[in-house]
This record gives sequence, structure tokens and C-alpha cells, in this order.
Amino acid sequence: MFDSSKKRHRLRIIIPGYATFNVYSDIASKTTALGPVSIASSVHEMEGWDVEVIDENNLRCHGPKTESGRADHDFLQRQRPADIIGLYGGLTSTIPRLYEIAAIYKKMGLTTITGGQHFIDENIPEALNAGIDYVIIGEGEETIRDLLLTLEKKGDVSSVAGIAYMQNGEIKYTLHREPITDFSKLPLPNFSLVRYAKIKTYPISRIRGCEMHCEFCTVKGKPRCASPERLMESISFLVETRDARNFFIVD
Repeated sequence: MFDSSKKRHRLRIIIPGYATFNVYSDIASKTTALGPVSIASSVHEMEGWDVEVIDENNLRCHGPKTESGRADHDFLQRQRPADIIGLYGGLTSTIPRLYEIAAIYKKMGLTTITGGQHFIDENIPEALNAGIDYVIIGEGEETIRDLLLTLEKKGDVSSVAGIAYMQNGEIKYTLHREPITDFSKLPLPNFSLVRYAKIKTYPISRIRGCEMHCEFCTVKGKPRCASPERLMESISFLVETRDARNFFIVD
């Protein structure tokens, strides 16, 4: 249960471990996912909130692990207790592990939030029936801030656009949230929020949406592009603050 009376709160965003064989197997230990870092960077600007990202695929040798090699979430919670857990559902192959992690934290009594490209259509009821408290539908940088602020103030979550949740055994969907078009108002991704990871290749992006309509992919909609200046600012920021030399374009 979320304790709104605390003066500071912590959100822990977790990138679940990939299946043994997947498209990212070769680079998983050298990079991380851009989406969770973007969400964390947005929360990082909120007063009274701390945020961290744990990437189970990139924990380095000193990251807390269980005998199975996955992140030791009991240790993480003892070391730096989180109040709310965010779970990244960007790849369908990671969803079984996502639900395993959610169950660990639900036993601790924590609120769980998930989002990502997997969670569309019938996958949203699946998540809520699996015990997830809130599903963010679509892009999350603005939605997560509104949801956390509403929870902090004990407000009415039905007023938060772009989420689904369970109420008295019934699934509730709030108003649709329009996709972000002005990327300049978002903070630059802050990779220092990813704990334990050693990132050698930095994911960058300029375009969201796709009109190709591939049946195996959930990325849809008219492409929305950040300005070339925004892309160069992102790269320059990584070079200056992280000494980045290698980049992975995820558009």
C-alpha cells in the first residue's frame, strides 16, 4: 500500500530479464532500454520523488543477483526501499518475467505500474488480472507524473488520462491521452539513473510512431519527429556527461 504521508518517495523502474535467446542477446549487457530511462528522467524532475532504473540484463558483476542470475529484488528493497514499482513491458518475451517480478513486490505490499508496447487490447486485462495495479496506455512521460502526483495527494485516479486499473473487480479505462508531439518539453534521457549497469552503447531516438502496420508489431500511428536540433542535443549531452562514443538508433 502506497504511503502518501512520507515526505519523499521512490519509484523503482525495472526492465525484466530477456529470454535466453532474443534479438537483443548480443548487446543486452552493453546497453539498456530507452523508454524506461525517458520515464525515469521525467519523474526525476518531480519534487519529492527519487527514481532509479534496474536493468536485469545489465547488472555487471557487482549488481545484486540471485542464484539464477536475475536481480535480487529482496536485497534491492532492503537496501533502498521503493514505494512504487514500475515494470517495463516493451518486449512480449519478457512478460512472464515481468509478472514474476510484480508478484515479488506485491507480496511486499507495494503498488505496481506497468506500460510499454506489449500492453494493448487484450493484454491490458491480462495485466490487471495478474495483479498489476495500473497500466499506462501509450507514451508514459506525462502520464506517470500525473499518476504519481494523484497517488501522492490521494486523488481520484479516474482523472488521470491514459491508464487502466481494476476497481471492485471491474476494469476501468480513463480518457485517451494524445501522443506527445512537442518533444522539446521533455527532459533529455538521464542514463545516470540506471543503477549498476555499464552502458557502452547508448540508445537514441528521434521518431515515434510508424505507418508500416506490420502485423507482428504494436508500434502504430503517424510518425512524430523531434527536431534535428533535439537529436543533436541528446547526442551532445551523452558525449559531455557520459563520454559516449557508440549509439544505437532505436527508431
